[in-house]
Amino acid sequence: MKFSKQGMTLTIFLVMGLFAITNSMTYMMQSASPNMGNLTRSIIFALVLYGWALVRLLSGKRFAIPFMDFINVVYGMGFVSNIAIAATKLSGTGALVVIALSIVGIGTTIFASFFLLVSFVPKLKH
Repeated sequence: MKFSKQGMTLTIFLVMGLFAITNSMTYMMQSASPNMGNLTRSIIFALVLYGWALVRLLSGKRFAIPFMDFINVVYGMGFVSNIAIAATKLSGTGALVVIALSIVGIGTTIFASFFLLVSFVPKLKH
């Protein structure tokens, strides 16, 4: 199975987008007057962290693959957290949308880690 750097980049952008959407929906539906500063900082941190890991991975830096796997696990747990919040504190269609998108996000982080194993690990071994 052959994958490309563009495929990995698109997968990471999908994870970042899903995290931003589900985190925003969970945060905004949870309170009547949300503090947008916290939400903005959370999303910017995710974008910077994934961007940094992606640059390290594509440039072939040492420990880039374990670092990206770690980030995938962390944001996978973020999706699990969004599911827990949606299930306990939200109701209606919004909660179902957050849960569905978070499940897709978890699947995408798992796919991204699989993508790393299949496409990048064999290239790094000499």
